[in-house]
Amino acid sequence: MAILFLLVISTMLRAAFTDPGILPRASKAEILEYNLMRKMATTRAGIAVFVTIAF
Repeated sequence: MAILFLLVISTMLRAAFTDPGILPRASKAEILEYNLMRKMATTRAGIAVFVTIAF
């Protein structure tokens, strides 16, 4: 049990202090497409319908 605890704690600390590198930002085209998809998913009553969008 102690070995499992140490493994979990060491993995958590490694993940917490590891540099994730460059976090990619959405391009302008992706932002426009996302906004268009959100507008299309909105009903006439103004209630947003939740749509899963995979990029």
